[in-house]
Amino acid sequence: MNLSYALLSGADLAGVSLSGANLSDTEFVSAGLTRANLEGAYLSRTDLSGANLSGVTMSGAVLTSAQMDSVVRY
Repeated sequence: MNLSYALLSGADLAGVSLSGANLSDTEFVSAGLTRANLEGAYLSRTDLSGANLSGVTMSGAVLTSAQMDSVVRY
């Protein structure tokens, strides 16, 4: 799945499976990603600032140059 450059800021994506997806350059600012599956996802240059990453699975995800300021992670 290719969602590169998508504008998903503020979106409620709780429980979504984006395993292996290309999410490079995507904006997830203040998005709700609780319990999302991001295993093996490509998150290069993605902006996750203020996103809720509680319970997110990120094994093998590529986070090169990703912005993660003020993320919520419980």
